[in-house]
Amino acid sequence: MSVAIDDLAGRLRTSLATVQWVTTAYLLARLLALGLFLAGSVLCAAVWNAPGLIAFRVLQGVGGGMMTVLLATLVIQAAVDATSARSCRRSPCPPPSGRLRPDRATGDGARTGGPARAGPRG
Repeated sequence: MSVAIDDLAGRLRTSLATVQWVTTAYLLARLLALGLFLAGSVLCAAVWNAPGLIAFRVLQGVGGGMMTVLLATLVIQAAVDATSARSCRRSPCPPPSGRLRPDRATGDGARTGGPARAGPRG
């Protein structure tokens, strides 16, 4: 986002300081989500009755739901990084289609996201 701020200011015909609020608002949303989740967790730990537990779990769920969406954004941003093929092999996310990944047994490159190459390797 920060690399597009100058372009956004020009396209939206507004000042750079105004467009920077986009990034600030995103950060504040992340902090709000974390705060809601943390508050819900602490209140769940100190609950004194069943209706309180229900209410505090709702608060925790709202914060957790917001964090899930924000986390997905961070994962997508990280996938654009050059190291995404390595990180996806260790996590449940699917590797980007067409990336080369070394075969563990032979060391040869094998295409991910589709069938293996036919024919001799070399």
